[in-house]
Amino acid sequence: MTNFCDLCMMHDMQPEHSGELISPTAAARLLGKSHTTVLRWIESGVIEVAHRWPSGKVELRRSDVLALVPGSPEAQAQAVAAHPAGGDA
Repeated sequence: MTNFCDLCMMHDMQPEHSGELISPTAAARLLGKSHTTVLRWIESGVIEVAHRWPSGKVELRRSDVLALVPGSPEAQAQAVAAHPAGGDA
């Protein structure tokens, strides 16, 4: 008998990126925000959806969520990528 995970693998439904995936609820806990706020940020594009299941469930990259935490290594890396040294000022 084939289980759901096997079906996902057969139909290439796995995310095509690396990094730990977390739920919007886990993201809300990490950010100290409400679940509703995280869902609004997803809808408005503040947080990118890493994977959307056919059921509608979404998963987010943990690194994308942590990039929203001021002072985190992910936020610092994002700032450097957005404003590389030697660029036009």
